[in-house]
Amino acid sequence: MSEDGTEAEVVRSARITRHRDGTPLGCGIHLTGPDLLRLGIDPVETDVVDVVIQEGELRLVPGEGEPVIVERAAPANQKERWQKARSKSE
Repeated sequence: MSEDGTEAEVVRSARITRHRDGTPLGCGIHLTGPDLLRLGIDPVETDVVDVVIQEGELRLVPGEGEPVIVERAAPANQKERWQKARSKSE
């Protein structure tokens, strides 16, 4: 909370993780317990949070089951495909 009683804005930066060849893999987002509560997710009762990207927006919702973590190199030509997509959106 800020001094005037309103909720203070929290800004954190996340570094883009890259493969050895420079291909971007993604970034991690760290949310604290209070952050989750502000998003309507009870961190005591929730074990998994689903990340949903839909129509250009990111949503977090209480999840079902086990979290899935996949660690592998990016597919062939992935860097070129991302660069092509970026140039189309500019």
